[in-house]
Order: sequence, then C-alpha cells, then structure tokens
Amino acid sequence: MLTISPRQFDSFAQVCELRYRSQLAHELRRDLGAYVVDLSDPELDQFAETLCDEARSLGFSTEYEIASFARPCVVYGALSHRDPLFEPMYYASLPGAGARRRLGPAALSAATAKVLQTEFARRSGTQLVADLAAVFLSGDHPEPGPYTAIELYFPERAARLPPGALDAHRVLAAAEADRLGLIDLQARYIHGDVAQLLGACFARDPLYPWAIAAFAGADSDTGRIARLRTALKVIARKASLGR
Repeated sequence: MLTISPRQFDSFAQVCELRYRSQLAHELRRDLGAYVVDLSDPELDQFAETLCDEARSLGFSTEYEIASFARPCVVYGALSHRDPLFEPMYYASLPGAGARRRLGPAALSAATAKVLQTEFARRSGTQLVADLAAVFLSGDHPEPGPYTAIELYFPERAARLPPGALDAHRVLAAAEADRLGLIDLQARYIHGDVAQLLGACFARDPLYPWAIAAFAGADSDTGRIARLRTALKVIARKASLGR
C-alpha cells in the first residue's frame, strides 16, 4: 500500500498551490486584462499570490470561490475587502444584529457589478482619471482640513456609501499613513485623498506596485508624495492615450 508522509503531502500541496496561482495569473491576464495591463508578469504573480492568501483568510478555498473573489479584487485591489469603502462588494449587512455576513461566490459578482454601475453610471473610469489629472493632480490642494477627494472628485462613490462608512475608512487610512511614517500634515491629507479613490491600503496593495514604490525608501514625506503624484500622472496620461 502506497503511503504519503506529511512532508511529501506538504510538498505536493505547495506545488499545487504554486500551479494554481500561476493559472490564476494567466486567467486574469486573459479574461480581465484591461485591469492588469500595467502589471508586469512578476507583479501579476505577486498580485495573484496576495489575492489567494486574502481569499483563504476569508474562508474561500476552492478554485471557483477564489476566482469569484478575484473579480472585485482585480478592479479595486487585493486588500479592498478590508476597507469600508468597498464592503458592499464582500459583505451583506445585518442591521438587526449589528453584524455582517460574508457574501458567497455567486453573490460577489452581482455585488461588484452593482457597485461599478453606481460609480460609473455617468462617466467611465477613463473619464474619471482624466478629471483627476485636470484637478486633483494639478498640484493644488486645499489647506490641511477634512479630506475632500470623494466630495469634490468622486461624488458617485460618496453617494453610494452607507452611513459611517467614510468615517471608518478615514480611520483605516490614517492608520495606514502612520504605518508609512507620514508626519507632514499636507502629505497625510494627500495620502488620504488618494486612499479615498484607491482604497485605504493602496500603498501596500500589489495591484498598485507604483504606489508601493513611491513610498519605499527613507525619503522625506514631500519626496514620497512627489513620487506618488508622478506615478499618478503617468497613469492618467496612459489612460488618455488609450494606453
């Protein structure tokens, strides 16, 4: 009788996991390429790895479940399920119990489609990027005060958020700014505005490697924000040219 030792089983499981992550990256490139066009193959592999880890942390285990989870992630980030801005795509609220329930695989696509339809009913993502390039990325920014990105530049998102979601998001974004070591108040507000558009965890989400790079190193807050602005302007230019 053939027996498999625990070590052999673990090695086999690791091989299967690596094979599936590679398969998932290939499928994302093939089926949802518009969302990952700027990712190199190694960057896409990293995104697929993080996506799988996050899916399993939520209790998704089968290939079908993980592939379903990938659809909102490829639009909003592998860490987007942690952010109250995107909670409706991943959870159903249970007001009577003051709790929430994780959506199953079939419901994820419907919830994502609803959010996308709400946020881009009046203008496309490309037009949104163009608007941001003309206003938000111009270099002007209000004096330190309440974050303004959603209200000024993305009212469609603000309109769909349930009560308390934006405040909860801002708490998470502030914690991320602390993690990045941002001290300069203006830098923190610019970081917070970008977080309202991309999600609070954007500076460590592998869907945005350019943001991770912008905050890497021991540069000043001003220098890191300047790199972030430059990266955003490059993306806006690519979008306006149809990539």
